Amino acid sequence: MWQRDGIERRNCCYRGRNTQPQSTCGKGEEEIRRSVKRSVGCILAELIKGSPLLPGENYLNQLQMMINLLGTPSKEDMMFIQSEQSKDFINQMPKRQKINLKEFFPSSNPLAIDLLSKLLVFNPVSGKVEEAEA
Repeated sequence: MWQRDGIERRNCCYRGRNTQPQSTCGKGEEEIRRSVKRSVGCILAELIKGSPLLPGENYLNQLQMMINLLGTPSKEDMMFIQSEQSKDFINQMPKRQKINLKEFFPSSNPLAIDLLSKLLVFNPVSGKVEEAEA
């Protein structure tokens, strides 16, 4: 949690765990490991940026910010979302393309951008990064 103008805000790594709107992973070890990968990506992005990556006012605002960054989720990604309200909200939004992370973090090391592109995915199950690589 952080404050700006006296207003408390939450970022995606609040309380040391992923609180992104779509984070409803199962209890399996692999699902947890993949969700941790996305959290690490969020933390890395916040360190590079110097401020919260997804500071949204509420979970729908945070979801909108996430889609603005990552693009509209694919059908496969949508199956990962458990909240019907979130699915309805996403379906009502205009389609978005993923932002080029090189442009979003222009002065960052290319290796950091490559790692972020593998960690910051809508559905952590689709992440293609190994722990040794991170």
